[in-house]
Amino acid sequence: MGTRGYTYAAMEDTESQRELVAFHWHPGEQAFNEPHLHIPDHPNARMEHAHIPTGWVQVEAFVSMLIREFRVKAQRTGYRAILEPRGSQPHPWD
Repeated sequence: MGTRGYTYAAMEDTESQRELVAFHWHPGEQAFNEPHLHIPDHPNARMEHAHIPTGWVQVEAFVSMLIREFRVKAQRTGYRAILEPRGSQPHPWD
């Protein structure tokens, strides 16, 4: 089992669907094949479409960021144990 790509996005709310930040990895689909970050509503138009390299982002790290930085409410108790890093996992392209 492995990751074939991902798109993680933090939205401002469910109604507007405005992305605050998005992490993408879509190998083989576009010119930029490495994991990267988008900041869609950045005041600098060049940054709005930039592909900022990030390295591989695990879904657990993304969900932890949502809880910690965006104050998204966890849906269950004990979430920290579930989201703890599982050690050094290989990158899917290694």
